[in-house]
Amino acid sequence: MPERGVVQTGSGQVRGVLNNGVWSFKGVPYAASPEGPRRFGAPEPAESWDGVRPATAYGPSVPQRPMRGLVADMFPMNPVQGFDALHLNVWTPDPSAKGLPVLVWIHGGGFRSGSGNDELYDGSAFAGDGVVTVTINYRLGVEGFLYLGDRAPDPAVTGAMGIADQVAALRWVQENISGFGGDPSNVTIAGESAGAMSVATLLAVPSADGLFQRAICQSGGADKVNGIAESSRITTRLLEKLGATGDDLTPLFDASAEDLLVVQDAMAAELASGEFVHLYGVPATLATIAFLPTSGTDLIPEEPLTGLARRSTTVDLLVGENADECSIFLAGVPDDIVASMGRAKLATWLGEGESARILAHLGEALPDSAERDRWIWLESERQFWSPVRRLALTNAARGGRTYKYRFDWASDLHDGLGAHHVIELPFVFGTGSTRQAKAIARNLPENLVHAVRTAWVDFIHGRVPRLPDGVLWPAYTSESQMRVRLAEERISTVPDIDELGLDEAVTLERIS
Repeated sequence: MPERGVVQTGSGQVRGVLNNGVWSFKGVPYAASPEGPRRFGAPEPAESWDGVRPATAYGPSVPQRPMRGLVADMFPMNPVQGFDALHLNVWTPDPSAKGLPVLVWIHGGGFRSGSGNDELYDGSAFAGDGVVTVTINYRLGVEGFLYLGDRAPDPAVTGAMGIADQVAALRWVQENISGFGGDPSNVTIAGESAGAMSVATLLAVPSADGLFQRAICQSGGADKVNGIAESSRITTRLLEKLGATGDDLTPLFDASAEDLLVVQDAMAAELASGEFVHLYGVPATLATIAFLPTSGTDLIPEEPLTGLARRSTTVDLLVGENADECSIFLAGVPDDIVASMGRAKLATWLGEGESARILAHLGEALPDSAERDRWIWLESERQFWSPVRRLALTNAARGGRTYKYRFDWASDLHDGLGAHHVIELPFVFGTGSTRQAKAIARNLPENLVHAVRTAWVDFIHGRVPRLPDGVLWPAYTSESQMRVRLAEERISTVPDIDELGLDEAVTLERIS
């Protein structure tokens, strides 16, 4: 008879921990450490072990820099880092159960930071609702998204090794999750910010077909990819900074993780300054993040929205955004600096004439707002609202059941930031009492926590999400574009419109 709390995986046995009725298994390898010849290549199967491996503590996080500004307090960097970080964590109500739905969470962090080990993503509450929950680490920054073309150790995944890691983790789930009580044919993938962008990208990755049935995208669409031309320019700049010449990639392969992080920081500063357009090109500088997944490759053959439109099977999608997404990124920046930076960037993207037209349009659309608030709205529309809307419309148009929301609750912890980026996370995971969540928001209203968690759990179980009064969420369709407004005072269904009317003022694809 198997020992209680011990699960057999394809690499060996792991022993979990029982706490308050939920079993957790932490630091379980899903792929081999991407070192030496595996560096910048496809993930390879985890090495096997003898005996029973304790799965009682999180493994290392991927090498990274701490986040900056207010977000740094909300997402403190895991001090234990290393190449051997392709691990995952599992929470289950009962390893001996059969056929429970599975949630696989992909963390955010701008494709250059973050960890599936964050206490904010503890899966205990989901497990308590009958959902086997998995959080993963994946390669980030240069290590995860450098494009090398035919010079790569594995050209099939070059420019998106981090996405290949996510696919490998999903394959691990297919092969092993039944041992934890989960149903491999009933998998939902979910993520926030760069995690949501990863989920949206996976919708168009051929090798991910059949690995999941539903998807949740929180504050992220399918637009954050570079084409080969943009990625090639970024690679050229990286190699220049490393001192590589010609076809000699030795300085890259010999560089330590710290060396690459130093260069990555320098390139991020160049992108943020807006003074290096001649090196990166306008499409690359729009991202402000150099190392994004590269489309036009074997792994990601075309831009994700195009790939999603061609997909042969449908996927259910729950997607949405927050009402004040970008306020957090401008926290602490003086109003005059916000305004001058915004004007300069808009002129770089669109030219002086078009920029002036957009500024005039914003003034008309938001006549009573401060200029700072106009920039927050513009950036929220550009980076989040518009991509999320396009993703919802694309999935709905091809017949996938689609549900859309806007989260609209503000904590008094960070006065003036409103419903900022990441604020919904403690509601989704039910982790409002954690130290990390308390840096994001305080005094979470219980009715809104219950409403959010009920909707997410319904969706993961394959049901239509419910409103607090039991009424079902409306499906988002091309004809009836309705979203649910998640707010404390009243949860309601409203038309999903572009409040700024920017689609008429400018083609948003030019600045997305």
